[in-house]
Amino acid sequence: MKFSTKFFTKHSSRTLIACLSISLFTPLYAMDKDLIYSELASKADQIDSARANNDQPSLNSLLSDYQALSDSLGGDDPFGNAVNSQAPIINSAAKAPAPLPNSANNSTTVTETPAAAILNNTNTQVTTTVNTTDSYILDVDLNLDITHTFNADLDITLTSPAGTVIVISTDNGSSNDNVFSGTLFDDDAIDTSPANNVTDFTYTHLVTATPLVPEGALAAFIGENPNGTWTLDVFDDAGGDTGTINSWDLTITTLPVAPIVTVIPTVTSSPALAITDNATVMDTLTIASDGYVCKVNLDVNITHTFNADLDIFLTSPTGSRVTVSTDNGSIFSDVFAGTTFSDDATNGPVTDYVFVDTVTATPLVPEGAFGAFIGESPLGDWILEISDDATFDTGTLNSWGLSFETCETIPVPTDIPSLNQIGLIALLSLLLLFGMALQRKRIY
Repeated sequence: MKFSTKFFTKHSSRTLIACLSISLFTPLYAMDKDLIYSELASKADQIDSARANNDQPSLNSLLSDYQALSDSLGGDDPFGNAVNSQAPIINSAAKAPAPLPNSANNSTTVTETPAAAILNNTNTQVTTTVNTTDSYILDVDLNLDITHTFNADLDITLTSPAGTVIVISTDNGSSNDNVFSGTLFDDDAIDTSPANNVTDFTYTHLVTATPLVPEGALAAFIGENPNGTWTLDVFDDAGGDTGTINSWDLTITTLPVAPIVTVIPTVTSSPALAITDNATVMDTLTIASDGYVCKVNLDVNITHTFNADLDIFLTSPTGSRVTVSTDNGSIFSDVFAGTTFSDDATNGPVTDYVFVDTVTATPLVPEGAFGAFIGESPLGDWILEISDDATFDTGTLNSWGLSFETCETIPVPTDIPSLNQIGLIALLSLLLLFGMALQRKRIY
């Protein structure tokens, strides 16, 4: 059962903030757009109430209204209630990166079935222990089976033995139940169209959403030692609904030792491309270096007067397309004017960042994970794509750049005989020749 206090906490408060933002920050020409965002929040409240009361006729009408508002903003869906997105994809297997050349990637899976209760306004913590002979992480995938009656209550994080904390999901899933009941979280979950980012996915009540790209990037674990205690935290940040961590497992791809890492310095482009209303701009960077990608960093300098209009994507030469940001930055201006996007950025995911008007937000974790590029070659054309999905506000792609780390295996040393070994070999050879000479003498 959904309580009114939850409705206010989750949506009505955002409506109030939106209204205050309109009056304090927004010029008159942008009022229509801001009012639509406020109306979306109000409709989201009503949708949650209709679902809670099993009022299907009202729900259908509200979803239709919500969709029309979303379409008027170019598809923006801040509360996860749009109805025209692709249906969930079920039961996809974990995908490991391509093997590092001349090396054996090893895979370890650990499974726990804690059946741990998730209580209101409480953090539930479970752990597992990894014990392998390898010392270098190349990839991590997380499978979750969580049942819960209001999935947007949940904040989920995964912590490695080294203490690195990755945000898996915060307040996603809307009012739907049990959408993480069998979900694979994988940086490589981009092989669908549209990509299954946990923040953008359109959830369906009682339907498992899988696979999903986590809100933070699991690639931030790369290079750490896998051995030790891993911790899963699930925090229920509201009242009225509870659930259970039924089971979870980690699949970790490792190397016996750390590879040799080569840094490819930043390659830049300064196109000064105009970003106009309801249009898409693209720019290309050509990378001349080859290798096995282990890390990608993206620098952008984008000025724009309403950053939530922007959908930003990065596509590799092989065609892998990763979501950098969609509809983040709120009503503020120029928050990406000098931002570095990196899987291990210390400020956390772009989707959770608290933006400030005209203050550059950096560094940030992209909305999709650059870990999806691991194992590819950097060689070739990389494409930055920026769409402005609404009216009234415009901007400029001033410049952008890419830097990489590539990996190669440490060559296996070839044993070179020492001087003592050479001397012994020579002595044995002389003795053999002497023996052969004596044998001939006896014969003749």
